[in-house]
Amino acid sequence: MESSSPTGPASERLTSRVMGKGADRLRALEAAEAAELLALPAAAENIGGAITGNVIEIWPVDPEAKPISRVQHNAKKSDVVLVTPEAPIAKPLAEPAPAPVPTRVSRVRSSNNAKKSGDVLDTNEIEMPRSFTEMRPESGAAKVMIADDKDLKVELRQSSKQDHQDGVAYNPRNRAVVVCDGLGGIGQDSDAKNNFGFALAHATAELDDISTLSSPEVVASIVERAKTLLSELGITVERPTSRVAFSTNALASTIAAIQNIEGTKKWRVATIGDSSVVLLGADGSIRRGFGEAFQLIAAGKVDSRGMVEDGPMGSFVGISHETLTGTVSYERVRAGERLGAEFTEVELQDGEKLVLASDAYIQKSPPSTLEGDVKESAEAWKARKPTYSDDTTLAIVG
Repeated sequence: MESSSPTGPASERLTSRVMGKGADRLRALEAAEAAELLALPAAAENIGGAITGNVIEIWPVDPEAKPISRVQHNAKKSDVVLVTPEAPIAKPLAEPAPAPVPTRVSRVRSSNNAKKSGDVLDTNEIEMPRSFTEMRPESGAAKVMIADDKDLKVELRQSSKQDHQDGVAYNPRNRAVVVCDGLGGIGQDSDAKNNFGFALAHATAELDDISTLSSPEVVASIVERAKTLLSELGITVERPTSRVAFSTNALASTIAAIQNIEGTKKWRVATIGDSSVVLLGADGSIRRGFGEAFQLIAAGKVDSRGMVEDGPMGSFVGISHETLTGTVSYERVRAGERLGAEFTEVELQDGEKLVLASDAYIQKSPPSTLEGDVKESAEAWKARKPTYSDDTTLAIVG
């Protein structure tokens, strides 16, 4: 029987039968790596494949058989997601969690006189936060928002390309800041796709404790809340009909979130996917980072400029293609290396800052770009409208 190792004949067959048909779309996924990820049978004589749009499907030659593996690659953002029916990366929950479940998922109130009943916020007099109005992304637009609340200064920045799939939110009620980056390679083009990251960021910012994102039930509930916010914007999430969009998920996004523990200098940190949380020292240099980009840096997977190499993400949040309910992948382990979500706490020292960034930073520009942009004034940044091969989003705290 032939070897199925990444350097064996199975890899060569994959290269000639599938990769060779659309190598331009697969710059981030080497043939050997794909063979390893797809775990092709050692005797792969009956394996076929095709590329339709940005979806590469591998299936038995038998026309009645269902695909055994799919790789979806977004040429624009270099996001690669692997799905195998036997062990799907993103497992849809059977039923959406009823809202509000848990009670930590609550509507945002920005007014100080909004009332609370038990653990569930009274929604009669609530208002959405400023960021819901001021930071809604628009094609080709750059926006900034600065908020000074008590001892906390938050600066939000977003510069969008034609497809505006990032989202940034600040919830002053529970001192939470969130950046989400919609995965351009999942789902067909639509208003829902262009605004899912924005809605998900604001739904996440409503959590009283962002560390609960480690629970699939909490993720399911914030996805439901995001769908409600989209509905309030006149946008409906629908099951994709295009074959190109056929995937485990109809929509997907990353999450990077921080939340101050009131009365302390401690911050909760949560990352799902390749959006980053970065700790900057008083001198403005990167001291520490969280998220998959920094996991790859720690593993030495960087180029000569310090930019992270492209590759499949290990974690992301999505909406199931079949049920339109929330899904979540927390990690991917390959060759003994883990890539996935992080949940931790950090304590800020005097002069330090926390920065949340979409993958336009660290992955699509060198770390020095983020350090320089944070030092630049918000208005100068807005006037410059930077887009580093993608929608470019920052949130600066401290």
